[in-house]
Amino acid sequence: MLQDFCMAELGFDLLSRVMLIAPHPDDESLACSIALQQAVRAGASLRVVYATNGDDNPWPQRVLERKWRLNTADRKRWGKLRRAEALAALKILGVSPDEARFLGWRDQGLTDLLMRDCRSTLQRFAAIISGWSPTHLLVPSIADTHPDHNALGVLLYFVLADVLPMDFETSAWSYVVHGRSAAFFERAQKLPQSRIETARKKLAICCHKTQIKLSRRRFLAYANRPERLLKLERRSCFSDETDWREAVARPSQILLQSRTGALRPFVAIR
Repeated sequence: MLQDFCMAELGFDLLSRVMLIAPHPDDESLACSIALQQAVRAGASLRVVYATNGDDNPWPQRVLERKWRLNTADRKRWGKLRRAEALAALKILGVSPDEARFLGWRDQGLTDLLMRDCRSTLQRFAAIISGWSPTHLLVPSIADTHPDHNALGVLLYFVLADVLPMDFETSAWSYVVHGRSAAFFERAQKLPQSRIETARKKLAICCHKTQIKLSRRRFLAYANRPERLLKLERRSCFSDETDWREAVARPSQILLQSRTGALRPFVAIR
């Protein structure tokens, strides 16, 4: 049975520094807009970091622009539009556009980034996190079924477990946008939301016009779906979210280790 989630467990206040790391523009609205609103209301400082611009999103772009073949310039233009939508959504949620950062990594390419350039990527994220010193860190779950989400979750697992010094204090929580992983939802805690918060979440989702063009019903359903967060422990956050005990980084690959000790290569869920 899922436990009810209460604000006392997050403990947002005037001294809180809340960092949300999102794979794409729109994830802030779909998964964490209630948490962001409550952080804003508590007077916390906010930072939202987007790994990609969401530019590799061909079907909505083809429909909206009535263009079948998309080139690099088209994708760049689409990414700029999606960034603008994210900033508009953050404004609805009470977060200043100045608090957003876009890393511009390749959309649909975070698995390759993790596998081919893991060391420098880990160091980059460790610098981003330690440089801003969040008291609360919201990250994508390894259990999410979107490959960009679970790859970024694995990457951040290594940052939390192995790269950041253990005396670096932050309260880390994971969120799921895609899928219904029992490993996540049986442990995650529900964040209650008021009618006003729900209405504002819906407005934020509607800012992502490029996405609701083809998926309006699915996207708006997130407004009424309770947000759930799973608290992570620094040294065991991988096993908190999955049936695997830990991830093992090697120079040319990442291996997942089961509770029985078996190893298998990491492949992002598709």
